[in-house]
Amino acid sequence: MAELWPGGPITLPHRFTHDGVELVIPEQKLTDLLYWLSSGQWWQLYPNAVDPDTMQPLKERLFDPDDHLDMIHLHDVGTRLFGRLSGVAPKDAVGWWPAVRLANMSLTQWPLFHAWCVQHHVDPIGGSLMTTIAAAYAWIRDGLNSDQLAKLEQELWSTPTIAAAPTAAPEELPEHVRQEEAGAFLAAMGESLPGTQALSGIF
Repeated sequence: MAELWPGGPITLPHRFTHDGVELVIPEQKLTDLLYWLSSGQWWQLYPNAVDPDTMQPLKERLFDPDDHLDMIHLHDVGTRLFGRLSGVAPKDAVGWWPAVRLANMSLTQWPLFHAWCVQHHVDPIGGSLMTTIAAAYAWIRDGLNSDQLAKLEQELWSTPTIAAAPTAAPEELPEHVRQEEAGAFLAAMGESLPGTQALSGIF
């Protein structure tokens, strides 16, 4: 797998390699990227934005029960790429969650964020995702005292903890249960990979 953060921030189009398959994520509308990020739709960037023909070898492996490749691998790549694209991944390459939160803050409080951008001569939708996320970061920090800033940093960079209920070990699950779970997960992801890209409807 290609190095995902050591290469630093990225822009689109971006070429990378996933398990020996060379892939390209083409240019995307900034408004779509911002919406996908704010709503946690990592799969819209990868794999859905990749050309279906070049993605086909990995897609076939996803449905091969004897292959180790699964949706977790795509999730890891998609979120790392989104973190790099957002320019928010210097801390152990965990830029996904800070980027999601900053994108969400900017969209849910768009009039305030937009007004701040106008005041500071920043075009929030005329440049790159990295610029928009950086502006959101500067906006949300603006005017905070040291205690408030420390709290913000902790909240931005924390990884959500999900209480896990006791579950059966994988070897204890019947094959049809694993298939149903996989099918339900793929349905939730949009029924097909790659799939139709969702538009934001925001701008």
